[in-house]
Amino acid sequence: MGLDVPTGGYEMIFGKRAFFGYAVAPDGEVWWFANIPRSDEPAPGEVEGIDEQKWIAHLMDLFAEDAGPATRLIDATPTIGNASAVHSIPHLPTWHTDRMVVIGDAAHAPSPS
Repeated sequence: MGLDVPTGGYEMIFGKRAFFGYAVAPDGEVWWFANIPRSDEPAPGEVEGIDEQKWIAHLMDLFAEDAGPATRLIDATPTIGNASAVHSIPHLPTWHTDRMVVIGDAAHAPSPS
């Protein structure tokens, strides 16, 4: 597929409108994911009910202007697995008090990807 990453590598790309990540297994198989920001809460079943061709078109549009292999990987994928809404917690407003400091991964929720 012409990816410029070593086998076994993992890349995360902050695109202009969405976040994309992919990993290349030792046998060359590629796994990828996309995090699409959204300000509102999707209705129950809304995300899961989107037609696969609409997902592909939406993803291709989101990553069209970005450098990197996102559009090539999406285009080369025979079928998209599952799509689901993910949730994250708001920004931590206070990260220290008196003699306690919250740093690193303790200061935020883990990435849902």
